[in-house]
Amino acid sequence: FTVVLRPPFGASQRGGSLQLNLTVPQVVIDKMKNVSLTAAIDGSPLPPETYTQAGPYVYKRDVPANLLTADSVKVEFQLDKAMPPTDQDKRELGVVVNSVSIEAK
Repeated sequence: FTVVLRPPFGASQRGGSLQLNLTVPQVVIDKMKNVSLTAAIDGSPLPPETYTQAGPYVYKRDVPANLLTADSVKVEFQLDKAMPPTDQDKRELGVVVNSVSIEAK
C-alpha cells in the first residue's frame, strides 16, 4: 500500500522519523508463521522488520533530511507475503494499519 505524507516543519534540515502503527493478526501468524514489512520513501528503501508474533507494533525508521525536502513524499509499504483472497473476503490480508506519520526529529 502507498500513502502520501507531508513532512513536518524543519524535516528538510533535521530529518524525521517514519512511524507506522500496526497490528499483526493471530490468523496471519498461524497461517504464515511470520511476515516482513518493508518501506521506501520516494524509492529509497528503509530497513525491513519481521514479525513472528501476533499483536500491536510500531514500525519506526529514521528518515534522512534529503528525502524530506518536497512538500509531500510518497511512502510505499510492502509485505513479503499475504493471505490470499477467499470467497468471504476478496482482499489479500496481512497486517492492520492503525496510523502512519512522519514525525520531526
